[in-house]
Amino acid sequence: MLEDHAKLLEVLHHARDGIGRRKLQKILYVLKKLHFPFHEQFHFQFYGPYSEEAALRVQELCNLKFLHEQESGKGHGVYVLSEEGKAFLQHHDVHMPGLDRCVHLLNAQSTRFLTLLATVLHFSELPPKETERKVFAHHRQQGYTKQDIEEAVRFGRQLQPKHFAM
Repeated sequence: MLEDHAKLLEVLHHARDGIGRRKLQKILYVLKKLHFPFHEQFHFQFYGPYSEEAALRVQELCNLKFLHEQESGKGHGVYVLSEEGKAFLQHHDVHMPGLDRCVHLLNAQSTRFLTLLATVLHFSELPPKETERKVFAHHRQQGYTKQDIEEAVRFGRQLQPKHFAM
């Protein structure tokens, strides 16, 4: 029981300084695509892959006082693991080798970049030119360039090369 909640808390534990709402969604999506055992379903929306299940799970964790939303100084909040959340994690053995490294690498990126990375992953089954076309079509307002896409692919290869064959 609450195994999926513990996995989400583990991500926030490794983030240390907290993660904003949209950034957390993108990190969870990328981790799932890298075959970490997250079960949330994602659908493509305005800002790329989004999971209502993950959003509800975060809200439940806040209601349980395992997470709290803290002001980031940038006009929006970030989720931070509470003392209660840390105590809860001590009672759940969440074993995901490599999670710490991935979360650190992902959390160090901007939300804008993670949106691009998640979008590239979402369309990764398509030929590279089609993936590029989809990025430009879905994220016109972001102003991504071909170089941005290439950088996202390079970064993705650092995380797990077999998923970034572009």
